[in-house]
Amino acid sequence: MPKQQDGPKELSAFDRHNFIWKNDTFTWHQKRADQIRKKYGDKIKQLEGNDPSSIFYFILASASHWVIAVILGQYFSDSYCTIALFGWVLGGFWTTSAGLAMHEAAHQLVFKGRWPSLAAAVIAQMPLFLPAFKTFQFYHLPHHSFCTINPDDFNRTSVQKDKDKKPIYDLDLPTEFEAWLFSSNPLTRVCFLFLQVLLYAFRPMLLSPKPLYLEDLIGFITQSLYIGSAMSYGGWGTFVYLIASTFLGSGLHVSAIHFIAEHYLLTEDTAYTSDKSKVQDTFSYYGPINHVLYNGGYHVEHHDFPRVSWKNLPKVTQIAPEFYYNIPHHNSYLEVMFRFIFNHPGLWQRIKRCDREIKEE
Repeated sequence: MPKQQDGPKELSAFDRHNFIWKNDTFTWHQKRADQIRKKYGDKIKQLEGNDPSSIFYFILASASHWVIAVILGQYFSDSYCTIALFGWVLGGFWTTSAGLAMHEAAHQLVFKGRWPSLAAAVIAQMPLFLPAFKTFQFYHLPHHSFCTINPDDFNRTSVQKDKDKKPIYDLDLPTEFEAWLFSSNPLTRVCFLFLQVLLYAFRPMLLSPKPLYLEDLIGFITQSLYIGSAMSYGGWGTFVYLIASTFLGSGLHVSAIHFIAEHYLLTEDTAYTSDKSKVQDTFSYYGPINHVLYNGGYHVEHHDFPRVSWKNLPKVTQIAPEFYYNIPHHNSYLEVMFRFIFNHPGLWQRIKRCDREIKEE
C-alpha cells in the first residue's frame, strides 16, 4: 500500500519523496466534458468523428523521413556522428510526430475499424525505428479509462478487464523506483529525458505483458521493409539516422517534451506544490510546435473529447476558451524542459490515485 501524504503540506522542490496522492475518484475530464456539452453541445458534436484525410499527412511525413535518411546516408557516409546529430536534432521532429500520428490511428480517428486503423498506423509509424502501434494502442486506451490509477495497489496478474488482459490501471505513471532513480538532481533528470521513450515503451510490457497480435507481426514486416529499402540506397548511414531519430530524437528533444508536459505538474502554478487543491491531472500546450505534432499539445481537449480528431482540437478551445485558457497550461516546451531539469521534484510531481474497489476485494 503506498504511503499517502497527510494533507496539503508545501514542500521545497528537493524535499519530495512521494507522489501526490488523491483519494477522490478520477472524474475531472468527464465533469468538464459534461459542462462543455451542456453549454456548447451541438458545436462540439460537429467536431467529433474520424478524419480520413489525415492519411495524406502520414504518407508525406513517412516518405520525407525516408528521403532524408537516404540523402544523409549517401552524403555523410564517412561521418556517422554527423548523421546521428541530424537524427537527433532534425529527425526527432519526425519521430515524435509519428508517435502522435500513430496515436490518432489508435483512437480510430483516421479510419474506423480494426484493419483500416492498422493500415493508417502502419504508414504513420514508419519513422519510428520499431513497430509500436498495437503495443501503444493496447496500453494507451486504458490510460484514458483509468487515468492516474496506480498499478501497484493490487495484484496486476489476477485483475484483468477482459479476455485480452487489458490493464485496468494507468501504465503511463512512473513507478516509485523510477521516481527515486531519476528525480534527485539535474543530471538524473536529464538522464530520464534521454531514456523516457524506452521507459514509456517498456514499462507497460514489464508490468503487464500483453498477448502477441497479428498487428505486431504486420508492423514488424512493414518496418523491416521501410528500413531495409532505405538502407539499400543509403547504406549504414541511413540506419544510423533512423535509429538516432527514434532513440535520441524522442528523448532530450524539444518536441518530445510533450511526454512530460501532458501529465506531470510543470506549470508555474503547479510545479512546486504538493497542495492537492492546487493541482490538476492534465495540461495543454498552446505553442507553435503543435503544427508539427498533430496538435498533440491540446491534451486537456483530447482527454475531454477523445473522439475529436487532431485537426479539430484547436476548435474545441476556440468554442469554449473559458474552460481551457483559465486553467494552468503551457506556452513553451523549452520552459517546461528547463524547469523540469534545473529546479523541480521530478517524477514525484505526478498525481496518483488508488482504485478503492479493487483494494477492498
